[in-house]
Amino acid sequence: DGLVVCNKSGMGGRVMVATKPFSVGDLLFTEEPLACSTEDPLQSINVFRALTEEQQSSFLDCHSEVRDPFLSCARQLGFGDVEARVLSIWDLNAYTNAAGRGLYPLIAKIPHGCAPNVKVQVRNGQGEVFAAREIEINEVVCSWYSERMDLLWCGSALRKQCLKDERGFECGCVRCAWPDDLRAFQCNSCGGRVLQVAKPDSQTATPPASLVTPATAVQKSQEHEIWRCTACLVEVSADALPMDAED
Repeated sequence: DGLVVCNKSGMGGRVMVATKPFSVGDLLFTEEPLACSTEDPLQSINVFRALTEEQQSSFLDCHSEVRDPFLSCARQLGFGDVEARVLSIWDLNAYTNAAGRGLYPLIAKIPHGCAPNVKVQVRNGQGEVFAAREIEINEVVCSWYSERMDLLWCGSALRKQCLKDERGFECGCVRCAWPDDLRAFQCNSCGGRVLQVAKPDSQTATPPASLVTPATAVQKSQEHEIWRCTACLVEVSADALPMDAED
């Protein structure tokens, strides 16, 4: 009640959208797992094969990416693209539970968001989704996927690159698409707020997420950022900003 699954461009396909407002702490819904498995690839494939046709259809409706390491793992076991897709779905959508991990198809419709509005937890095998902040009507329900909580305080360039490296997707959330209020600086001309408002495509290589710290990543990502004062509209180069304030 109060939620609908629909297609949203830029969010990776079908996502969950609120049809009524929710307050902080509200329980949006609970869900029992469709399937449970350990992280063993062969067992994960066999668990999928044991599902009914309807259950398999629900399983395969979850987000998947047929790529390595899933392709190579499936081929090593003597399987093909379908099994690689199954392994991908387990890896990208499952949540840890007492059995090892469980797949919750409805919860799997909750995309990543860099300004998450829900918290997902598993208790006694049941998935639970709570509002982490106020959720407005027509707002996409989203949670934080990455294990790196420090990324919350970094700019969109770094967040998107790290999520691509770590989770294999290009973040298209609202925060990444709009000026980031968490990275505001004071304008030297009028005292207004200077925000990153655009970022042209870059061919500059970015180091792997495991080798980047928030402090050094700011220096790496600032080369291709455009900043503008929201009051006087003066554009400021990244080199002229006190980036050390983000350390």
